[in-house]
Amino acid sequence: MRPAPSAARPTPHPAPDQSSSWLGLLAYPSRLWNCAPLPMDALPMQGVVHAAATDAPPCTLPVEADPDRVGLLSLPDELISSCMATLDARDLVQLELTCRRTREVVANDALRWRQAVEQRWSTPVTDRSASPQDALLEAAASIAGSWKRLYSEKHLWDRQHHPWITPTVSETEAMIDIITGARSPPIPAGSPTSVMLSSAPPDLSPTMTVVILIDGSSSVTEEDFNSMKNLSSTFLTSLNITHPGSSACLIQFNQYPRVELDLTPLAKGQPVAALSTMEQLMGSTDIAAPIHRAREILADKECPPGDKVIVMLTDGQTHAEELRLAEAEARGAAEDAGARLFTFGVGRDVDEVGLEKIAASTRAVHNSANRFVSGHDFEGIRGGCYFTLRRLKK
Repeated sequence: MRPAPSAARPTPHPAPDQSSSWLGLLAYPSRLWNCAPLPMDALPMQGVVHAAATDAPPCTLPVEADPDRVGLLSLPDELISSCMATLDARDLVQLELTCRRTREVVANDALRWRQAVEQRWSTPVTDRSASPQDALLEAAASIAGSWKRLYSEKHLWDRQHHPWITPTVSETEAMIDIITGARSPPIPAGSPTSVMLSSAPPDLSPTMTVVILIDGSSSVTEEDFNSMKNLSSTFLTSLNITHPGSSACLIQFNQYPRVELDLTPLAKGQPVAALSTMEQLMGSTDIAAPIHRAREILADKECPPGDKVIVMLTDGQTHAEELRLAEAEARGAAEDAGARLFTFGVGRDVDEVGLEKIAASTRAVHNSANRFVSGHDFEGIRGGCYFTLRRLKK
């Protein structure tokens, strides 16, 4: 006689992947939010080994809820946010998809998204009060609308422009705002997740005189040269709107500086037109000579009154002695004409350290004279700093 078939056993759910974060439990969202809290040793965390892990059996499914115990979603938003402290951006997005409550908590957690942005894109520095990248991210997040939107914008931008590092739309606008003072920085108010914007500080004049220095040497490719012209055109167009009555001078340089356009009011439209027709000089590079020429123009008694700025776009490739001369010229421009200098790195091999030293020369003069209000990162770099315009990812 054939034996009677045994009763079919129910197929158990596969255990969550305990090699990842506790978000592995989100494979069962309908049970997770109605289950009793799990002990901490049941929630694996990266880099942490629990003493009881070898004795306790693996957790396969959440325990059914006890009506007398509180579930995760019954907690205040602040505590749920604290539970997300170790999650990266990918985990935050996964958590958003579980239910409406977690979507709202994650979307509104500015502190968590700020940490995600800074962990991925901020450059470690010793002096946090003079970090151009931190100040740039602060301003860009305000322009983008939130830290989460900035993360999304930068993530998609990086994928589209790989392997080049270039500023996003929000970052480009933030760079211009830092130079012109058109937008004041976000200032923490009350809590880490709240920001407010103040009006432009009184230290900056309503009119500006700008000298733009564009590297036309042979070390600059055609794509790099066009990116420099495009940023300069965007900057001058924005400046004409935010600071009516401002003037600009265009200088292209290789081993010698060549004035492409003398100081001309932006309202006439000639500076932007001159940029569109500018052709690359080629040749070797001398970055101290164009700064000296800009210093002479801005210190001249015929120069219009108001805020004075030098914008230098180059790969910064030079030797040590020329770098020292460039730093001295920048410092002299700040002392003689009150000029601020901003450097933009462009090219496959950018000397970022050298370009930051040049910009720091004018920053040191302005900060020592207390010309700008101190108290947060944004003001610390208003006297001059370095930005990346187009650089090959290392």
